[in-house]
Amino acid sequence: MMGKIWDRRLALGAMIIITSALTSEALMQPLNKTLICFSTLTRTGNTCETTLSCFAYVTRENEQQRQYGCVDTKVNHLFMCNAGPTPTFSAQCCNEDMCNKKLNLTLPKLPKGEETPTEEMTKVIYVGYGRTVIIAICISAPVCLITLAVMLFIFLRDRRLTADDKGLLESDLEVGESKMPESIQDIIDYDQTYS
Repeated sequence: MMGKIWDRRLALGAMIIITSALTSEALMQPLNKTLICFSTLTRTGNTCETTLSCFAYVTRENEQQRQYGCVDTKVNHLFMCNAGPTPTFSAQCCNEDMCNKKLNLTLPKLPKGEETPTEEMTKVIYVGYGRTVIIAICISAPVCLITLAVMLFIFLRDRRLTADDKGLLESDLEVGESKMPESIQDIIDYDQTYS
């Protein structure tokens, strides 16, 4: 039951991201200026520079964790700036200097009776995906090997038949005393001398 709930949430999250990404293509265009953003992800100082957007996001694993930084690629822009909030992730983007430090992000509350996904739940989801891949490999590998074996058989048979045909053609072109067996040669000689 819990796996179905998370599958629906993942599908809904993917639909939200794709829909909002398609509707906000214009927002991904680089700005004419360089933004200075607050950053918790840089090693030197607490700022970073970008021409796209500043972002802030909050995640919930065991406790809420906030991160701030610069959107540096269009792919990251699609993910960070267009993702709808989920019970475990929420992000926002802005286009002014140090604006991401002012963003107040909150995670939606979980419905009663539900808990945040734990590491064990994540493993179960991953193992389920892994089983699907293993089954696909178990089915496709023998099919590929059988197909390869049939192709190899056809190739070798065709090659052998072509070589045999070449030999027959050469013997047909060079019919003469040297190519005929002795018994047939004897018959021809016998026939010519007595006729």
